[in-house]
Amino acid sequence: MHSFWSKIWEEDKKHDDRAHWIRDAEAESAKFQMEDINITTEHIRTALKKTNNWSSPGVDKIQNYWWKHFTASHEHLARLFRETLTDPTRIPEFFTLGVTHMLPKGINTTDPKKYRPITCLPTIYKILTGVLTSHIWQHVNKNNIMEQEQNGCRGNSRGCKELLITDLIVTRQAKKKQRNISMAWVDYQKAFDSVPHTWLIKTLQLYGISRPIINLLEHLMKTWRTQLVVNTKQENYKTAVIRIRRGIFQGDTLSPLWFCLALNPLSRLLKNQIYGYILQKARNIKINHQFYVDDLKLYAANEEQLKKQLRIVAAFSKDIGMELGIDKCAVVHVKRGRVQEGTGLSVMEDLTIPQLGKQESYKYLGVQQALDIKTTEMKNTYKEKFLNRLKKVLQSRLNSKAMFEAVNIWAIPCIAYSFGVIKWSNSELKEIDKRARALLTKQGIHHPHASMNRLYVPRHEGGRGLQNLEIVHDRTVRSMREYFQKKNSPFHRAVCQEDNNLSPLNLAGHLEPARLTTEMLIQEWHSKALHGRYPGCLKNNQVKKKESLTYLTAGYLFPETEGRLIAIQDQVVPTRSYIKNITGRNIPTDKCRKCSQVTESIQHVTSSCSVLAPVDYMQRHNAMAKVYHQAIAKKYGLITKTVKPFEYCPNNILENEGYKLYWDNFITTDRPIQHNRPDILLFKKKERTIEILDVAIPADDNIQKAFVEKLTKYHDLAFEMKTMYGLKSTSIVPLVMSTNGLVETHLVDNTLNLGLDKELVSTAQKEVILANTKIVRKFLTSV
Repeated sequence: MHSFWSKIWEEDKKHDDRAHWIRDAEAESAKFQMEDINITTEHIRTALKKTNNWSSPGVDKIQNYWWKHFTASHEHLARLFRETLTDPTRIPEFFTLGVTHMLPKGINTTDPKKYRPITCLPTIYKILTGVLTSHIWQHVNKNNIMEQEQNGCRGNSRGCKELLITDLIVTRQAKKKQRNISMAWVDYQKAFDSVPHTWLIKTLQLYGISRPIINLLEHLMKTWRTQLVVNTKQENYKTAVIRIRRGIFQGDTLSPLWFCLALNPLSRLLKNQIYGYILQKARNIKINHQFYVDDLKLYAANEEQLKKQLRIVAAFSKDIGMELGIDKCAVVHVKRGRVQEGTGLSVMEDLTIPQLGKQESYKYLGVQQALDIKTTEMKNTYKEKFLNRLKKVLQSRLNSKAMFEAVNIWAIPCIAYSFGVIKWSNSELKEIDKRARALLTKQGIHHPHASMNRLYVPRHEGGRGLQNLEIVHDRTVRSMREYFQKKNSPFHRAVCQEDNNLSPLNLAGHLEPARLTTEMLIQEWHSKALHGRYPGCLKNNQVKKKESLTYLTAGYLFPETEGRLIAIQDQVVPTRSYIKNITGRNIPTDKCRKCSQVTESIQHVTSSCSVLAPVDYMQRHNAMAKVYHQAIAKKYGLITKTVKPFEYCPNNILENEGYKLYWDNFITTDRPIQHNRPDILLFKKKERTIEILDVAIPADDNIQKAFVEKLTKYHDLAFEMKTMYGLKSTSIVPLVMSTNGLVETHLVDNTLNLGLDKELVSTAQKEVILANTKIVRKFLTSV
């Protein structure tokens, strides 16, 4: 590995400065003069905002999070960076030492060239280059330096998808109108790793980058070096230091911009020629190439034009010291809409580019294509990649929210990348969603009879937050249509006019209204007889919706636990009532298997079974009460440390000089009081006040009734104690939360009035819903 990559990076290659087109570029460089920069603390903050908090650091081992939040360092960094612009030698050696992790591209791990190098640089180096990048971009944008054909690293663009859709419209137009077109896909050998340093510096000079920045980058470039890290199942290897005398130092924000600028003159050379495929004859709108960083595709009207374009590319590449990867290049010739057979295109004596056959394809920006995209093949590829990633996520030990987010940001983009490029029918997307739900069910994350709609509803609305492929597809297509139609260049207007059902965007026509939206899913979920009861309770004025959904928005539950809780809320667990009345099975009785008195519904199981009340319901009740007892005891110094709620064992009485805290005690009064055993009673000695706290965990639809009952239940006790002990005041504080975790509207205010943290409500909710799922699971597995 060390030998292979050191031969690439340590070879000090130079570009040919005698090329005539470089003289032309030098003549234009006078109009690109960048002003000297003054690095301020605001530049440091702006650069840090764009970084990921915990991305892997280099040899300095300092992650971006610390630089972001140690704001006192920003002024010093700005001063030090200003000094490096005048004297680059002040930069310490560790600045430019990278750690390059070698990731295998496939199963052949014995071939060094089958690895992808991923370099981690010191975060302090990336902050510096981040500041420089922002200034260089401002200069590039101000002077329109970057050619429009280059879509790599460009802001306010749609990257690969924009190029793929444009390419699709061009090629399908040629096929539909039976026109001639010749195309070539050009690949560079180790593009990022082979561009000479002399050309990189020359590029900065050609585009008028300020001299202090060039001097600084030239100094940094001379000290670039890295160590390779190769991890195997048996051992981890780290090589000796390799000096980077050739190629871009990957890993920071400047690298892609710098590389794109290095290839930017090639776009100018190609545009200045008359060659190209005419997209719209009336206005002579043509296309001759598209760039995405180093991925180049050429378009020509015929074979001869394409040969001349390729000669320009080959000559330019030779001049700047880069080589084409002939084995990864290809051409295709189309006459009257049909692909032609051939052996290859001879560009020069020593350069022949292979030609695609009628059944062959080329992978361009992740899509297999020839004249047209291999639609069936690519659909299967995207679908299987999505499902494979989904399986990997589901097998992880992430909490529920993190798992669904991982699916949304890692698995779904695998297939969403094709939306707008490949036409998917609603039935195809429904089928993929169905297979995804089957995998969720297999892992116990989604109950097969739970609300399907709820799965795709956002978490803050009571759903689980999984993205629905139909909705993602419709949103993507409409967004891309809007993007193309807002582009004001003659070329983009021509693309829109020519796209009459050529692409899934149908830019010249109209799209049907969306068949499915998130709002439709929510409305349908709410309208269901069983599934709709829980969201109906969320609408209750006596329920705080936001706090009631904390367990979903925080997402701390295991996916399987959350799935069981959702099934309980959707009332699809197999109680006898559900089996008899919903599934229609013939069973001997639908009476409760424990008390044999009432119909065995889920409401009965969770809140009103007389057999479960003494033990199971009491344990759930005490789980919530313990949360509040411990918090009060800690607040008033009655205990010194806290433990997890399920580990906490309250003492019957806790007392110090100022406070006395009772737990589930009978309160002796002069005259008999029926309800004299509150869950928690706090006596504040100095203030001469008493607070009576009592917990209630009713069914969802009894939440208001439970609150009123608690107020009236202890009214006599409060009055009697005030009279007996000559208290200034007594207060009754009901703490009410439903079996499914719905937060009664007074609970948050009561918690704050007790001087406790609002987060205590979430802690109590977690204890209640975990106890509730345990009760149901235990009940259903009993004989």
